[in-house]
Amino acid sequence: KKLGTFNAIMFPIFLVLFFGGIIYEIGVDFAKRLPPPASDMGVSIEKLIIITTIITVPVFVLVHIALFLYPFFYRHKEGQKAYFYSHNDRLEFIWTSIPAVVLAGIILFGFKTWTKVTGDPEKNAEYVECYAYQFGWDFRYPGADKKLGKTDFLKIDPAKNLFGLDYSDVGTHDDFKSQELHLCVGREFVLKMRSRDVTHGGYLPHFRTQIYANPGMDNSVKFVPLFTTKQMREKLDKPNFNYEFACNQLCGAAHYTMRRIIVVDTPEDYEKWKAAQKPIYDGSQKTALK
Repeated sequence: KKLGTFNAIMFPIFLVLFFGGIIYEIGVDFAKRLPPPASDMGVSIEKLIIITTIITVPVFVLVHIALFLYPFFYRHKEGQKAYFYSHNDRLEFIWTSIPAVVLAGIILFGFKTWTKVTGDPEKNAEYVECYAYQFGWDFRYPGADKKLGKTDFLKIDPAKNLFGLDYSDVGTHDDFKSQELHLCVGREFVLKMRSRDVTHGGYLPHFRTQIYANPGMDNSVKFVPLFTTKQMREKLDKPNFNYEFACNQLCGAAHYTMRRIIVVDTPEDYEKWKAAQKPIYDGSQKTALK
C-alpha cells in the first residue's frame, strides 16, 4: 500500500521534471536553431514542419499530462471501488476517427510537398551528381554540353576513375569534378545522388533537404537557392558561416569526415568558377578505351 502511494506521488513529480527538462533544453539550444530556409523547396518543407509541430505538440502535452496524472488521482484508496466501464462505441469512433482524419491530412500535405520537391525539373535546370563513398563526397558537373556523361560501375577505380566514367561516351569528356558543391542563386538545380558502396544520406540542413544515395538506385532532389553564401553571412552577421553538405547516416567508422562545404554564388561568380574548372578527361584515358 505504501509503495503504491509512493509510486503514485512520483508520477506528477516526474511529469514536472520531464516538461521542465524539455523547456530547459529549448531555452539552451534555441539560439542554435537553423537559420531561415535557403531554398524555395526548403520554405515548403519548413511550412510542413511548422504545421505538423503545431498539431502534434498540444496532443503530446495533453496525452502525457493524462498519462502521468491518472495514476496519481486514481491510485488505490481505502473504500474506493473502481467503476467497471466496458466500452462506448460512440466514444471509440470519435477518438479513432479524429486522429485518423488529422493524420491523413498531414500525410497528404507531406506527400504533396515531397512530390513538389522530387517532381520534374524545369527545362533549364542544372544537374550535379553527388557521388558518395566511404568516406567522402565528390561532385560531378556537366561541361559545355550541359549533360552528365554515362557511367559504368564496372569501370570504377578509386585511383584512376573515381566516378566510373564510360569514356567511350564523348559526353563524359567535358565533365568536371569538385569537392565543394557550388550552386548559383536563383537557378534551379537537380542533385542526382549516387553511392559507390553503402547507403549515405545526403543532408543539406540549410536548404531543408535530405535524400538518400543508395547503391544501384537513382535518387534526385531539386531546389532553387535563395541566398548566396555572402548574403547569408550578412543576414546572420556571421562572417565565417558556410552552407553544409553532410551524410546523416551512420555509414561507417569515418562517417564524420563526409562533411562538405556548399558555396552559393552569384550568376557571374558561378560562371567564372565553372570556366576555371578542368575536365576529368585529359586524353590519357584513351588507352583505357582500346
